[in-house]
Amino acid sequence: MNVKKCLLCFLISVVLLLSAAAPAYAAENGAAAAAASGTVVQAKAPSVYVFAAPQGATIASPQNQIGLGNFLISDLFLEDGEWLSVTVIPGALTHNRSGNTLPYQVQFNAPAVIGMSNIGQAYQATAVIDANALANAYRGTYYAVLQFRVISHPDGRIVWQGTSTLTVEVPYGAEWEEPESSAPTSSTASQPVSSQPSVPSRVSTPSRPKPSSQSSAVSQGQPGQPPYMGAMAVKYGLPTVGLILLLLFVLICVTGRKRNPKNSG
Repeated sequence: MNVKKCLLCFLISVVLLLSAAAPAYAAENGAAAAAASGTVVQAKAPSVYVFAAPQGATIASPQNQIGLGNFLISDLFLEDGEWLSVTVIPGALTHNRSGNTLPYQVQFNAPAVIGMSNIGQAYQATAVIDANALANAYRGTYYAVLQFRVISHPDGRIVWQGTSTLTVEVPYGAEWEEPESSAPTSSTASQPVSSQPSVPSRVSTPSRPKPSSQSSAVSQGQPGQPPYMGAMAVKYGLPTVGLILLLLFVLICVTGRKRNPKNSG
């Protein structure tokens, strides 16, 4: 009995050991088969861009040059074949009251190609103002905003931007004065004044229309209407009546002559 129990325990142990070793063996065989077939598993992580723009500076005339600070590359994680470039865009150095500007340049010694090998490096930016323009500048304060821009290549997209401010104080120089606004001139020209007294112009009163004669009224009538019938009777009636009377007189004479021969016979 003891021997049988020992054999049974041994067989159970062997089965358990084989079942535990089977997954590991299958995984090793699967990896070996994938490697043999050329399958490659890749993972892509987003790029990382960490920079710091110069902090900016203030300069007082007659100095015309000052360091703006360092452009710092803090951390980078780039894709294969990706590289960066940095450029600075200087804004106009403008007087805060008059709007006049001072010419200046920015000296920046960053490399043309930036990669992960440049992590932790810093590059100085310096502003140099034109000395002659600064000597003749208006008194007051001038401001300029400089923009630092990082571009990713080869696609050319902007991946980071930062700004820095340059301030210039001019304690001496001409004071800017606001131009006076000229009074608006009258559009009408001044008329010369005559020494003679002016004579008031006579206001012409409208004349009354003269009454038209009866004949003209009879002949013309009113516009758009037929002539007045009473006037036509006066104009043509009397001659007509005379003509009728003359015809009656002639008719009576003729009839009287015709009757006389009959009576005489």
